[in-house]
Parts: sequence; structure tokens; C-alpha cells
Amino acid sequence: MRRLITKRKTFSLMIIMAICAITTKTSAAEEIKNYKGTPFKKLEIPGTIEAEDYDNGGSDIAYKFKNGKDGNNKQYREDKGVSLNKNGQKTFIGHTSSGDWTNYTVNVMQDGVYTIETFCVSGSGNGRFFFELDGEPVCKLQNAPDDNWNNLSCSVKTDGIRIKKGKHILKWYTYGGMNIDKFTFTRTGDLIGNNTKPGGFDYKYPIITRQERNPLFVNLPSQMHNSPFVGNLYTADPSAHVWKINGKERLYVYASHDMEPSQGCDHMDRYHIFSTDDLKTWTDHGEILNSDDVKKQTGIGIDPIKYRKKRTEQGKISGVSL
Repeated sequence: MRRLITKRKTFSLMIIMAICAITTKTSAAEEIKNYKGTPFKKLEIPGTIEAEDYDNGGSDIAYKFKNGKDGNNKQYREDKGVSLNKNGQKTFIGHTSSGDWTNYTVNVMQDGVYTIETFCVSGSGNGRFFFELDGEPVCKLQNAPDDNWNNLSCSVKTDGIRIKKGKHILKWYTYGGMNIDKFTFTRTGDLIGNNTKPGGFDYKYPIITRQERNPLFVNLPSQMHNSPFVGNLYTADPSAHVWKINGKERLYVYASHDMEPSQGCDHMDRYHIFSTDDLKTWTDHGEILNSDDVKKQTGIGIDPIKYRKKRTEQGKISGVSL
């Protein structure tokens, strides 16, 4: 019976990973062409962009904001979908939640490497954010300074942002609660040779970390999906086994994982091995299997959107909710 269950589990795993195998990637040019938002103000880089000057276009185009009805400065602009607040002479975005974002159409005056100084604060200490440019992440996850909610003189600098001259769509994406005032872009260098692409982090396994609590669900580093940048690794469905190697028993955990920023369960298609002999010092041995590997070996690949649509239609016909 155990062997039968294992075979079924393996087969199900392969089907799930095959479903995840096909993804569609939009180019930067297509991202700009297809974007429906319009500038609220003329924004140029280098220079300062006020957070409240996000694009026109409405929810799910120019922004996504859970607590958009909040805020004491709604008179700043006609669009009322983002929580705009005022403290003295400063207008800023507040009442943020995980998953909120705002878009800005920007004109970059010169190719270069830029630093973004973000003036923000998180009184709860859990504010985090990152930037995208034309649909691509361009930095690691940043932590907002932990201070008084009204202290918008706090800032965090994000270095090494590589940007080409011309029109771009800048997205600010947040996790947790924070107040955000503005972004100041400073050109710090030229784009030279292979330096024209974002990322370039040295990311090699094995990675050994010391954890005081269960590490499989918190803050293990991982490369972000479709990006050279590193975020946090979140795992699920772990299977554990104790192996005896060189006369010593060691716990190995095999787990699937999601990426940060979250891409949904359709991208939870990669498997890592973790091991420990004391439940505190953990080694991430890296990725051992992913949906692309399955497709290369089996030739199986299913479009997840078409698959779900077909399953939903089948459920309606049979009267079963799927």
C-alpha cells in the first residue's frame, strides 16, 4: 500500500509540474506598448518622484490598493483609489497592505546606473517593498526604516539600478504597512559591457544558515522568479527522511517552493533539498527538480490557463464544483 501511495504521489507531482511548465513572458517593449495608464505628471529621471503622483488609469492599471478609501488628503487628485494623507506640507501614501502597488510613467534622460533613495517609514517594523521596471524586478526586497509613523525624513537607498534612456513604466510594490513620501533617482555610473542588465548576484549552493526556529517557512534566501534578484524562499508540502551517511544520521527535507514576489501556485514548481543534524544549522542544497526538467524529459507541457478553463467547464457539465 505504501508503495502504491508513493507512486500515486510521484505521478501527481509530475502532472502538477507539467501543468506549470509553460509560462508566457512579455518583453519590456510589449509591456510599455500594452500599458493603458497615462501620466498624472511629467516625471523625469534623474530627479524626484512624489509617491502620490502615480499614473492615471484606475485600479489594476495604474495601481492596486486595498485600503484606498482611507486617507485625509483625497482632494489632492480626482482619482480616490489610493490612500493619500497629509502631514504638514507633505502629501504621502499611507495605510498600505501587502500586495499594494502604484505605477509611474517615467522618462529617463540618460542611460546609466542609478540609486533610488526612497523616503518612507514603517511604524510597525514590517514594511518591505521592491521596484519593477517595464514588468521586470530591478532590485532586491528592501526594508522600510522602523521609526515613528510621522518621520518621513527616514530613507533607504537602493543601489545598482540599471536603466536605459527613454520611456519606462516604474512600479513600486509593497509588503506590509508603511508610509511612503517620494523616490529620488541619482545617476551614479555608466552602463558598460555586461553591466547593461540588472542583477548579476553570485548565488551558489550549498547555502548554510543558522535558524532558531523552523526555517522551512521563513526567510530562507532564494532567487526571485524569472529574475536574477534574490528574495525570500517559502516552501510547502515537505517530505522528510532520515538518511545514515558515513555512519551519522541526518535529516533531509524535500520541499516545493514559491518565490517572492509571489507569482501564485502556478509557479510553485521547483523542489529544493534541505538537511540538518541538529535542527538549527540547516543546509539548502539547492534545486533538484523543476517543471522545465519534467518537460525536457517527458515532452509533456500543459497551458495552465487552458487546463483550468477546461476543468471548470467539465465541472459545470457534471454538476461538480472544481
